[in-house]
Amino acid sequence: MFTCKIAIVPKHVLNGLQRLSISSMAITAAAATQTAPKRLPKGYNGPTAYGLFTKQENVANVPITEQAKQIAQKWNALSPEEKQKFKEQSEQIAHERAAEFAKLNKAAKSGLIEENAVKKEKLIKHRIKMASKQYKLDTKHPIRPLHPYVQYYKQEIGKVEKVSKKNIGEHAAAIGNSWKQLSDAEKKPLVDAYEAEIKKYRVDLARWTKTYGAEYKKIRASFRPKPKKVATAKKAKPSAPGKKRGRKGGLYKRLTSRKTASAPKKAAAAKE
Repeated sequence: MFTCKIAIVPKHVLNGLQRLSISSMAITAAAATQTAPKRLPKGYNGPTAYGLFTKQENVANVPITEQAKQIAQKWNALSPEEKQKFKEQSEQIAHERAAEFAKLNKAAKSGLIEENAVKKEKLIKHRIKMASKQYKLDTKHPIRPLHPYVQYYKQEIGKVEKVSKKNIGEHAAAIGNSWKQLSDAEKKPLVDAYEAEIKKYRVDLARWTKTYGAEYKKIRASFRPKPKKVATAKKAKPSAPGKKRGRKGGLYKRLTSRKTASAPKKAAAAKE
C-alpha cells in the first residue's frame, strides 16, 4: 500500500503561471507573423493587376496622360471575375520574378538591395523637397533677402551682353574683383538695404513658423515610413521589499499567518 500526496498549489501561483503562458504564446505568434519585405529591388517585383490592364489598353504614340481617364473608366466597368484574371496573372509574374531573385548569390542580392535603398532615399528626399516647396508657396513663406554681394553680382552680370557657359567663369571672377575694390561707402547702400530687409524677414519668418510650422513638419515627416513595432517579452518588475519568496515573506508568510489564525479556533472547538 502506498500513499500519494497531492500538492495544493496556491491561487496566486496558478495565476502567475497562466500569465506567463499567455505572454509566451503571444510572443511566439508575433514572431511567426513577421514576413519578408514585400518590395524587392527594381526589376524583381510583379506588376499590379491594374498595371497589366493599362499595358493592354495602352494605345501607341498617344501620351498616357490623355488615355489615363479612359483606361480608368474601362477598368471600373470590368466585373470582379474579369479583374480576378489580371490579379492572378500579376501574382504569377510576381512569383516568377521572386524566384529569379532567390537564385542570385548573397553578394548580388545585398548589392541590389543596397542600390535600391539608395534610390529610394533619393526619391523620398526629392518628394520632401517638392512638397515643402509647394507648401511654402501656398502659405506664402517669407523669402530671404539676397546678400549685398549677390545683389551687386546680379546688377553687373545684367550689363554683360553675351553670357554663356564658357565665359561665365571669367565674368564672375571680374565681378568678384570689382566688388573687393569697392569702398565701404560704395557698398553702404546695398548693406543698409540688406540689414533692413533681413530684420523684416526674421519677424515674418517667426510669424510663419508659429502659424504653419507644426503642419510643415508633419508634411515632411509623412514621406518617411513609420518604424514597425517589434514584440518583445515584458521584463519582470522587481518585487517590493517584504514580498520576496522566502521564509521572511511571500508564500511562507501567508501560510504561517493562516496557521496562527486557525489555532484559537481549534482550541475553542476542543474545549466544547
